[in-house]
Amino acid sequence: MSLIIGMLAVIVAWLGYKRVFTASKVVFVEAVLIAVSVAIHELSHRNIARRYGCISRYVLDPLGLILTLLSTFSPYLKIIVPGYVLITCPSHWGLGGRGSKDVLILATIAGPLSNIVLGIIFRITAILVGAEFFKIVFLDVSRLNGWLAFFNLLPIGPLDGARIFRALPIT
Repeated sequence: MSLIIGMLAVIVAWLGYKRVFTASKVVFVEAVLIAVSVAIHELSHRNIARRYGCISRYVLDPLGLILTLLSTFSPYLKIIVPGYVLITCPSHWGLGGRGSKDVLILATIAGPLSNIVLGIIFRITAILVGAEFFKIVFLDVSRLNGWLAFFNLLPIGPLDGARIFRALPIT
């Protein structure tokens, strides 16, 4: 349920208050693709963590949810942080030769990497598709995925970039 609420918050924030209540095909298709993009991002974190025997679940963050919903009213700056995937890797597990810190880095990178791949796929699809309707949708969802990857890689607070920065060895 938390992931569904998070996906809905991202849809509302990205589309903005003027578009979100518009009953159009473009908005509907875009909303579905946004939900898929967010789900793939979060499930990428989870699946990598679980592949190595870690425990993971999506957690809705109240402050992040509020910031995400407030972004609905901003046409340019979108703060999209409705929640996060909580990953717990017991340090005494062998994890197939990988330490828990390595698994945390891999699982954390998986989310933004999925958005980079999705952004490229949607951009190429927008170029190849002939219908203007789909061009608009695919370009906007490509932009969303680029923003999610960029924003999540910032080394700030609960974002993926901060977790990667903390986990990397400083030499």
